[in-house]
Amino acid sequence: MRHTVVYKTEVPVFQHKVYESVAAAKKAASGKVDLAVCQGCGFVFNAAFDAAAMEYDKEYQNEQGNSEYFKDYLQNVVRLIKKSVTKKEKVVEVGCGKGLFLELMRTHGLTVKGFDPTYEGNDKDIIKEYFSEHSAIQADLIVLRHTLEHIERPFEFLQMIARANGNRGKIFVEVPSFDWITKKEAFWDIFHEHCNYFTRRSLASMFKTSKTGDLFGGQYIYVLADLRDIQSEVVSAPRAVISKILAEARRVSATITRHASFVEKNKPIVIWGAGAKGSTFANLLDADRSCISYVIDKNPKKQNKCIAGSGHLVLSPEEGIRKLQSQTIVVMNENYLAEIKNDVARMSQKRPRIVTLGLDI
Repeated sequence: MRHTVVYKTEVPVFQHKVYESVAAAKKAASGKVDLAVCQGCGFVFNAAFDAAAMEYDKEYQNEQGNSEYFKDYLQNVVRLIKKSVTKKEKVVEVGCGKGLFLELMRTHGLTVKGFDPTYEGNDKDIIKEYFSEHSAIQADLIVLRHTLEHIERPFEFLQMIARANGNRGKIFVEVPSFDWITKKEAFWDIFHEHCNYFTRRSLASMFKTSKTGDLFGGQYIYVLADLRDIQSEVVSAPRAVISKILAEARRVSATITRHASFVEKNKPIVIWGAGAKGSTFANLLDADRSCISYVIDKNPKKQNKCIAGSGHLVLSPEEGIRKLQSQTIVVMNENYLAEIKNDVARMSQKRPRIVTLGLDI
C-alpha cells in the first residue's frame, strides 16, 4: 500500500539532455511524477516511473565539474573514500558518467575501473555499458555516486552487485537527500528521472550495519558498508517515521504557488543552472518561456542549446551576463551562490539582483 504526496504530469523524462532548437526540445520525451510513500517501509519513490523511456546516451550531460565549489566537494568525497581502501586495492565505479570522478580517484593513486553507457572518451578502464550481474569485477570497493536514485528497484540492484562481487568488499553509495528536499520544500528537486528518494534512515536500512553522513551542504547523503551486510529483505519502518515522511513531503508541492508568484512579479528573470533543478523549475513555472529570458550554465556542452520541454536557451556565463538588462538572477543551487556573485562582479559592471531558491523566495 502507498500514499501519493506529489503528482505532476507532462514533465521531461530527462532533465540533463539539451537540444539544438526549441522545436526539438518541445518534442523531448515526457512522463509523470507520482511521488509515493510505501506504508510498510517508508520508502519514497516515483510510482509513475517509466524505465523503458530511460535511454542514457552521449547526449546526457550531467557533469558539474566546471564549478570550483563542486571540484572542492569532489575532492572531499575522494578523501572520504580513500579512508576505506588502499592504493593497491581495486575500486569500481558503477555509473561513472563522463569519467570525471573516476579520473579524480586515479589522480589520488587509486586503482579504478568504471561502467557507464554515456561515457564519451577512450579510457580502456571504462566500459561503455550498464553494469549487470555478468560484469566481472572482483572489487575491494564499489562506488555508486548518483546512480541508485535512477534504478527502479534499488534494493535488488544492490543485492545483484553483491552477488556479482562474490558477496565481498565494501560499497560506497551517494544519493540526493530527501530529508534536505523536504526541509527546503524543494519541489524543483523532484522529477521523473529520479525514481527513488532516500533519507539517511532508508539508505542505511538496506544494510545490517553501516556508516552514513551528509555531503555537499546536506544536499547529498552517503552510506559506506560491507557488501556481506546487505539485508535479505526490506526492513519495515515505524508508523511514526512514515507519518513524518508523509507530512513533510506534502508540504513540498505547496511551495510551487509561491514561487510561481515570484516569477510572475519579477519577470523577466534569468536562472543560473541548466541542470535538473533549473530544468524542473523552468518547465513547471514557465513552460511558455514568457517569464524566464534564458538560462546560464558553465557546462560548455549545454551552451547555445535548449533545455528539454520548455526550450529555454542556455548561455555561457560570459554571454548571459553580457545580455543582462534589469533582470533578477535566480540561482538554482544555493551552494553556488557566492561563486556566481563573484563571477558576475568579475565579468561586468552590472549589479543585478541575485537570489537563490530556498533562501530568498
